[in-house]
Amino acid sequence: MLWVQISVPGASNLYVGAFYRPPNMDQPEYLTHLDTSLSRIPDGAHIWVGGDFNLGDIDWVNNSVNPSATRGPLCQQLLDIANDRFIEQQVCDPTRITEPYYQ
Repeated sequence: MLWVQISVPGASNLYVGAFYRPPNMDQPEYLTHLDTSLSRIPDGAHIWVGGDFNLGDIDWVNNSVNPSATRGPLCQQLLDIANDRFIEQQVCDPTRITEPYYQ
């Protein structure tokens, strides 16, 4: 997690964050740290968070976790953080699709 604070004259500060959760990291502490970090940003500030959460089983349009999610609890944790912190997902489609590996 990395944050940059940008001061905008005549407007609220902008906080730009970058976050990465490795695909094999199943401990909820990664997302707990994100939530703690977000909680330290002053009320009224603008927030942009980018990165790779590696949790593609969230249906952002319907604000729910896909029933077949392989990491359902982590997906729900991220969804709860986004809802609690009033963060909206802007990219609702996969940005990369890995082809199945055939031997």
